[in-house]
Amino acid sequence: MLDRAAGALEPGGPAAGAGPADETPSVRPSLPIGAVVLALIQVAEGLWLLAALAGVGVAAEAGWPAQLMASGAPGQYAIIGAAGLRFAAALGLLTRHRAAWVLAMLVTGGGLLASLAGYVSGRPDDIRLLLDVAAAFYLNQPGVRAAFGVRAGRPR
Repeated sequence: MLDRAAGALEPGGPAAGAGPADETPSVRPSLPIGAVVLALIQVAEGLWLLAALAGVGVAAEAGWPAQLMASGAPGQYAIIGAAGLRFAAALGLLTRHRAAWVLAMLVTGGGLLASLAGYVSGRPDDIRLLLDVAAAFYLNQPGVRAAFGVRAGRPR
């Protein structure tokens, strides 16, 4: 016979009131490698925005940063803000914060809107559009959502 007070297992399963032994820890999945890649892409896009601000030819002439640069100081502050959000999202993704997943989704959505606005204004940026679409699909995969503690909405 097994000792019930010590929390040992009985032949039929765990002893009642066994304390910490009968608690199963909730384990979050490990950080997916794709999240690391996505964080690196966020950093690269933030650096690209800062390069546009610094006047690097290719970055300064492409897409919506060129339009923001033409608007003067407010546009430059917007570029700095967008780059800062990209860096914050990257850091949060690497540290697996749930808020970073939300921020990455918001930044990705903003990038999609900017890419679509570029198409409407005649300045398409196919690479950014492709990266943002891929990021949106990746972030919404069930395994990635679980790694960041994001639950799917309840079906109605």
